Amino acid sequence: MNPEELRLFVAVPIPDPVRGRIALRLGELKKAASFRKWVDPRDWHITLQFLGECSPQTGERVKERLRELSPTLHPFRLKLGALGLFGDPRRPRILWSGVEGELEALSRLQRKVVSRLSSLGFPAESRPFRPHLTLARNCRQRNFSLPELEARWMDDSDRPEWEVRRIVLYRSHLGRTPMYESVATFDLKGDEEV
Repeated sequence: MNPEELRLFVAVPIPDPVRGRIALRLGELKKAASFRKWVDPRDWHITLQFLGECSPQTGERVKERLRELSPTLHPFRLKLGALGLFGDPRRPRILWSGVEGELEALSRLQRKVVSRLSSLGFPAESRPFRPHLTLARNCRQRNFSLPELEARWMDDSDRPEWEVRRIVLYRSHLGRTPMYESVATFDLKGDEEV
């Protein structure tokens, strides 16, 4: 990677009180599952679009497009969901928490971000949008059991809910903790429907 280039993505941030509630449960999950890396709570987010390596000039154009878009978007509510996996269920690559709530509003937001940034050379991904918070990566155990972990997760009535009031342009710093740095924040002001 060129040292001038920025590795960027657009995401919904997770508010501090919600992160705190998840962090309390993470201790229980760590007792029941062994992963190579548990994601730092400061790095939890819901990715809307991964942009990859960008020049500083392109980064500025991304900020400009998001600055134009955000005042047109309404805040909406989300709730932490059930646990899920990517990869082999016996030895998953990723452990994540889903989200519930106003998912259609979240999907519309994601589509609008992708649409607004496509003219800058950032195409939509071919796979469907699956909103989630990555909690851990690369399971080490051979007998992983999602039901055992779900028993230590939050009941539906315990899962925190929050209002999405902003989106963030993040920069990745590989090998650093926290790995993600907020480059710019864009408030959803709600001048029109999402």
